[in-house]
Amino acid sequence: MTDYEVYPGYINSRISLYGYVKGHGEDDITIAYNYEKYEVTNVIGPGWFIDSEIPAKEVLSP
Repeated sequence: MTDYEVYPGYINSRISLYGYVKGHGEDDITIAYNYEKYEVTNVIGPGWFIDSEIPAKEVLSP
């Protein structure tokens, strides 16, 4: 990460993280995180990286 912004709760309870993919300095990424709900709300970056970081869904057998 190279920079960040913290928004106060009365605006939208969000932290924005800015950076780039390690080893790929030309590929910027931005992550928006809601610190009130403890969840990532948005990720912007190169498709090849985002697709590689999506965990496989666990399927339960009946």
